[in-house]
Amino acid sequence: MGCLPEDTVLLYSEKGKDVKVGSPDFKKFIDLRKDESDEETTDSELETSNFNSNSTTNKHDVSVQMYRKSLFHDYYPILLLSLSDVNDLNKKISKSEKFSDLGEINPFRFRPNILINDNEKLFDIDTWSEIIIHSSKDENLKNSFIIPSRSARCTMPNVNLTTNEMDKRYPITNILSKYRRIDPDNEFQIFFGVYLNQFDSGYNVNVGDKIEVIKRKITVFEDPA
Repeated sequence: MGCLPEDTVLLYSEKGKDVKVGSPDFKKFIDLRKDESDEETTDSELETSNFNSNSTTNKHDVSVQMYRKSLFHDYYPILLLSLSDVNDLNKKISKSEKFSDLGEINPFRFRPNILINDNEKLFDIDTWSEIIIHSSKDENLKNSFIIPSRSARCTMPNVNLTTNEMDKRYPITNILSKYRRIDPDNEFQIFFGVYLNQFDSGYNVNVGDKIEVIKRKITVFEDPA
């Protein structure tokens, strides 16, 4: 964690307990707790209380609904996706007897923050460990990122972006499951895209920026012949 600024405050909840993360209704929550109790409740007591919003015996059930819950499990700030990998998926869809009517899917079904379009080798991003993004606006500006994990996919990409309806056939999930179950420790999980964590702050990523791969997680053998 040495790359984080010294004043960084980390919030962590191992078992998904309620934690105070600055809810805009927090003052209202405190006031209501004080009204319900004969004894004055302090901020420190609220921070250490183990609230259970599903409990039917908790006399503070109404006020707990205003308490923002954070689970802090597998989320990352940036999702990067390769357009080459999406195009490959579209080819598989078009050749599918069952799902060919789906047509070409929009890469934004996968909700990427960064979409790269000049990566010729399929799923090359799976091997990335650290990258630098060079600004197309300023040749002296560059920002570093690490890739902590591939992106495990849920069923949301099966939602049609035009109609906002879930395709109950789950065509994208079905097709990806044929070739993107690639983690030996998670044999039923589908992966598509990678997560990024940034080292820097106060910058912009723009169309036309270039990516330089600094480190890879594995060495890929390529036969020189």
